[in-house]
Amino acid sequence: MALFQELKDTKLDPDIAIYNILITGLCNNGKLSIARELFYSLASKGLQPNVPTYNIMIKGLCKEGLIDEAGELLEKMDGNESQELLVHSLFEVHWVMLRSVVELLANIEEHKH
Repeated sequence: MALFQELKDTKLDPDIAIYNILITGLCNNGKLSIARELFYSLASKGLQPNVPTYNIMIKGLCKEGLIDEAGELLEKMDGNESQELLVHSLFEVHWVMLRSVVELLANIEEHKH
């Protein structure tokens, strides 16, 4: 966040890609409340969240067990194409996780015998 503050101090306006990087870092480090504040402040900075921005926030919310809030955010996305891209992305992530769990369970079962 200090580097981000330096960027703002230089009077350079960060674009949505910079905010996506910040929000990702915050979500990945358990700082969802700060990530949420940043996400909801984008409009006041003249920026619109894009599909990656929504994807990052929805994943962060799901990771913290805030499924209802993630669903509400999904509904707010503009356009069906954006929602389809996000749903596809989330499906891929969950499919990989599910395969890992199935492999782990198979390994556990194999070692029992």
